[in-house]
Formats: sequence, structure tokens, C-alpha cells
Amino acid sequence: MATMPLSEARNRLAELIDHARRTHERVATTRRADLTP
Repeated sequence: MATMPLSEARNRLAELIDHARRTHERVATTRRADLTP
């Protein structure tokens, strides 16, 4: 793995977390919609 500045690594990590959170929210919303009669 290539070495990168700490700030860039932090930004990359923040993007991943943000993406994962949005994906989780979308999945949770879809599940809720499926469970609603």
C-alpha cells in the first residue's frame, strides 16, 4: 500500500464512513418499507 499524507488518509476514511452510513440508512429504510403492510 502506498504511503499517503495523514490528512488524505483521514479524508478517505471519512468518505468511506459516510458512504457506509448512507448505504446502511438506505437499506434500513428499504427494510422498513418492506415490513410495512
